[in-house]
Amino acid sequence: MKSVPGFALLLAAFACSQGDALRLPVAPDPPNPPVRPSSQPSGSLAWLWVLVVKDSGVCLDDAAVTVVSGQRVGQSITQTTPCSVWDYEGGIWFMDLTPGVAMTIRVSAPGHVSQEQTLVPSSGSHGAVEFSLAKIP
Repeated sequence: MKSVPGFALLLAAFACSQGDALRLPVAPDPPNPPVRPSSQPSGSLAWLWVLVVKDSGVCLDDAAVTVVSGQRVGQSITQTTPCSVWDYEGGIWFMDLTPGVAMTIRVSAPGHVSQEQTLVPSSGSHGAVEFSLAKIP
């Protein structure tokens, strides 16, 4: 085993100093989290993560999700790429949803057949909802 005399000396000096101990800088306290504008406590809100992917599992460029009924009706979001089914980034996120309240979404991309599906978000852990759109012949 190789010894490191300088490190041992530094350790001994640190251990022996009592009143005049080396004071390291302290990180500032994190800022307060933003207040959610909701009548429900944040623990009871739900979310949906939607991925529109190719057969390879990579996200389809220019895919969009539009809410056609239910909560968030009229909202349309374009998928964030690059992403894939193996990542925890990208895709389309719907946050602060009311659990148990259905929403029907339409998934579309240029040159592909659109799909619609009704989803019911729930609180707790869950994964992504994946869509694979067929190419228009």
